[in-house]
Amino acid sequence: MALLWAESFDLYGSSIAALLLRGYNYSFTNGLNTPARTGPRCLGCSAGTTNAGLGRSLDTPVNVIGIGVAQKMTTTAATNANSSGINIGTSAGWSAIKALANGDLGYSIYQGSTLLGSTPNNIYAVGAYNYLELKVRNNAATGGLGDAELRVNGVTQLIVTGINLTLQFTRFGLGIVSAPGNGTGTSEFDDLVVWDNSGSFNNDFMGDRRCETMFPDANGALQQWVASAGNAWDCINEATPSDVDYIQANTNGDISTFTKTAIGISTNDIAALVHVARALKTDAGASSIKLGIDSGAFTDNGPDIALTTSAAYYQHIVQRDPNGSVAWTKAAADAALMRFTRSL
Repeated sequence: MALLWAESFDLYGSSIAALLLRGYNYSFTNGLNTPARTGPRCLGCSAGTTNAGLGRSLDTPVNVIGIGVAQKMTTTAATNANSSGINIGTSAGWSAIKALANGDLGYSIYQGSTLLGSTPNNIYAVGAYNYLELKVRNNAATGGLGDAELRVNGVTQLIVTGINLTLQFTRFGLGIVSAPGNGTGTSEFDDLVVWDNSGSFNNDFMGDRRCETMFPDANGALQQWVASAGNAWDCINEATPSDVDYIQANTNGDISTFTKTAIGISTNDIAALVHVARALKTDAGASSIKLGIDSGAFTDNGPDIALTTSAAYYQHIVQRDPNGSVAWTKAAADAALMRFTRSL
């Protein structure tokens, strides 16, 4: 694995409660806002509130972590006061390292509440998105002391070395999740990706990324899951989540596939396809599913996902086209099918 997480903020309508079902936690935000940078929704974080942000624990601790996200300051921070940005945490807390917008229209890197350095001034404008990328390595990764690098719109703006980071990174966040204190600027976030340094691709700075959501638009050839009503694809293509209509697998081994809308960007620079599903089981017995991507005659299935009786969001990241184990092209990505398999 290299790409660990991707988030478009487009799967939940305006419901923060639905967003949290993807394993997030938060103290306070001002909602899933419109318009967004990509798709219909972005995440808003309000000013003036300590711990105003969204966070999530990693599935596996890492020694190197990279986060890319588009951030728009919608109001400016006061001079020398820090507002929201990227947060990286360990088992000791949420704020091992932070990259926060500052009142000089630049960004500052903190370890806890200690300022480690700041970028040049005037590298962002209020009301416009910038793409931030923060890469942090701990002591184990460097063989000495840790370091951090911040890129803004693809340009390195700040490198900080000699940081004592003894613990692995276990969580990430957006917004203000700890000291130095209350933020004074309101911001919005979109197009979030998280990666580590493992594997052979997507394991270092990925550049500006768009997380575009493609919903099912037709049934595929395999249709063994049963639709609650009408066309199966139309039961699961909702930008505003609803469990009123659904597809259901009654037998272990049932498979259904679906075509999806095309990518709206003309590019072959595709880091991965990420299959995200909202799912639950309907009785007390054990039940699991696999999420997969079909490309040509080849399938990349994710691991078994054990379901509960409460709805939650699950993902399977497919970083390479299984038809040849090659980089995705737009044509191949558009033609790929979403696969659902009941595995237990």
